[in-house]
Amino acid sequence: MQKIEVKTRQAITELAARFIAENGLITYHAAKRKAADHFGYNKRKDLPTNSEIERSVVTYQNLFLNACQPQALFNLRCKAVDIMNLFERFNPRLAGSVLAGTAGNHSEIIVHLFSDKPETISIQLLDNNIPHELVEKRMRTAVQKITAFPAYCFFADDIPVVLVIFPEKDVKHAPVCPINGKLMKRANITKVKALLQETG
Repeated sequence: MQKIEVKTRQAITELAARFIAENGLITYHAAKRKAADHFGYNKRKDLPTNSEIERSVVTYQNLFLNACQPQALFNLRCKAVDIMNLFERFNPRLAGSVLAGTAGNHSEIIVHLFSDKPETISIQLLDNNIPHELVEKRMRTAVQKITAFPAYCFFADDIPVVLVIFPEKDVKHAPVCPINGKLMKRANITKVKALLQETG
């Protein structure tokens, strides 16, 4: 790769990281494409990896958001605990940027629930007067198969929340992380509370 392309690739990495850090709802794929378009770079196969961008997100937060990001992350994890308590009987597991520590003011809380009857989660949302929307989340499983899982989206104090519903048998079988290609990290409520004590 030519030196100019290396510099452009690094610039794309940093700009994509800024998009993610400042707008937690943008996907890594969309952030890369948006950054590449900004620099007029059309070699899609040479774009930075999601892992490279995630490292750059951490750097950006440390440099430019150090005054507000830690508190935002703490607040998101507190709200995640509330949500996990509400759905305790479905073995909740926190996932995504709130668990990883890269979440900010505009990030969503992702919680994995386990039930062979997804409609029971909808009933519990209705019982708690929580308006919600049913969507599908496509994920790669450990056997490298793309599977669509039902998910319920709603807002908790203006924070976007996504509850992804897995079969009960999958509680010990995490899907593949789209950032690093490894099994996705997930944490039960005990581990999330421990994280709060570390950062509180």
